[in-house]
Amino acid sequence: MNEDFLEVLNRIASKEIAELIPEEIEFLKARRSYLTPEQLEKFQDILAAPKEEPTVKPTRRKKSK
Repeated sequence: MNEDFLEVLNRIASKEIAELIPEEIEFLKARRSYLTPEQLEKFQDILAAPKEEPTVKPTRRKKSK
């Protein structure tokens, strides 16, 4: 693995959540498979997928005669 990548990952992962900028959060999300179990636990709130709103299917109207 590229050392520059590991340095960037470790630098970002060493920060507290409140210190992260949006680009760093996206970096962590995209590379969550490289995080240690401790890092995954630390960043679980920002790594969790947002809850999707349930979609409502449109209902079909009966054609009137």
